[in-house]
Amino acid sequence: PLAPLAKRLLLSASAKMAFETPQERPFKEQFAKELAAALQEEGFFSPQEKEEWQFLSARLFFDLGLYQEAFVLLERLLQSDSLYIQKADATLLLAFCIKEEKGDLTTFCSLAEKALSEGAKGWESAPLHAALFNAYLERSQEDMQLLQAEAEHLFQVFEAKVKFYETGIYKD
Repeated sequence: PLAPLAKRLLLSASAKMAFETPQERPFKEQFAKELAAALQEEGFFSPQEKEEWQFLSARLFFDLGLYQEAFVLLERLLQSDSLYIQKADATLLLAFCIKEEKGDLTTFCSLAEKALSEGAKGWESAPLHAALFNAYLERSQEDMQLLQAEAEHLFQVFEAKVKFYETGIYKD
């Protein structure tokens, strides 16, 4: 009767190891296997828990450079009829998967801007705006109208860096 609780505790401990020691790829790979197995078990998670763990799994795949696997999970999450609480963050992560896997900067910018407008908080401000700045910079070579968006994101990078130097932490 305690087996489900023990499995949940093991999964939580594995998650902690995977994300608190990010330089240790083997922990992340092990956690990915354990999480995939748990997600396959029917009734192991409530529907809301399953979505949260699927999002974590997608983030894990992204961190491991498995962008296509992350993409598949994120698309499934975003297409579901549920009111998934982290939809904005899932959209942002999907944008980065598309950027990394396909090099599609137009879709990356569109999805990242959408996610930001919906309140995504899944990335630190400076690196996120730097990625958008670089994408707009590259795209502006063919479309000069993108210079304004490029400038706005460069300013956001500058602003985030100033806040960091003033406080020692990134704060939005």
